[in-house]
Amino acid sequence: MSVANAPRPRDRSEEKELDWTPAQAALVHRLARREARALSSIAKLELRVEVPETEVLFQVRACTRCDADHPSHPDDRPHEPDRAFSLPLRKVAFLASADAVDAQLPVISTLRCEALSARALMPFSVFGKRIGPAARVVTRSVFWADLMGTSVSPPTQDDPWSGLAALDLAESWLDQMLSFPESGTGGLETQAPHLVKVLPACTRLAHTGGSGLTSVDQLLDSLRSQHFLSPHLNAPLMKRLNQLYQAELARTVGLTLTGTWSGDHPF
Repeated sequence: MSVANAPRPRDRSEEKELDWTPAQAALVHRLARREARALSSIAKLELRVEVPETEVLFQVRACTRCDADHPSHPDDRPHEPDRAFSLPLRKVAFLASADAVDAQLPVISTLRCEALSARALMPFSVFGKRIGPAARVVTRSVFWADLMGTSVSPPTQDDPWSGLAALDLAESWLDQMLSFPESGTGGLETQAPHLVKVLPACTRLAHTGGSGLTSVDQLLDSLRSQHFLSPHLNAPLMKRLNQLYQAELARTVGLTLTGTWSGDHPF
């Protein structure tokens, strides 16, 4: 092997950037386990009707990262997300930002460029009455974008830990509902009303062609973009953290479905 083709020695500074402490790994695992428990919830049984009543409203926001819905490109984006792909549900509707304040149903703020799975909304199916009509929730992508834009010391892709700690707190509203599903009478708006509430769910890039998925490749590309925070985060550390998260998510869902998961203590 020539010197020119010899493998480059591993840069120890690069290796250090990809490391995390046990406490930091536990934080990522806690986020993954929370989503796993929500995904594994059992929805209420209902008769299928031809025209179901709307149960959840979506407020779609522009994404400053990918320029989705930027006014200088009005013809490059659909007026609203491709419903058949971004939100494969029959009981959701979209509303304008100005209508969100007076809406009499739970409102979830989402970025125009992201897609959620149907099971991401399981908490609203299982705990609909406890969540209440005045609930206002944002996706992780929205929370992260706001944190990057408004925080005095915003987290970065190379140092996300303060942001992840804030996210953990913003998602903690679901913990009590999952652990004590029959307790409490107040709606979600009564739980720490000064805190933003975040939906514990992964996100992925939405197809923005305006005509639904046209090929298996488009579906696979979207699934590959799944990230626990935002599909736009692609720095080495964020990729590694996403791998850590997805592995724990899959593991916990498996343990839950086989009945070997109890709270934060897998057996």
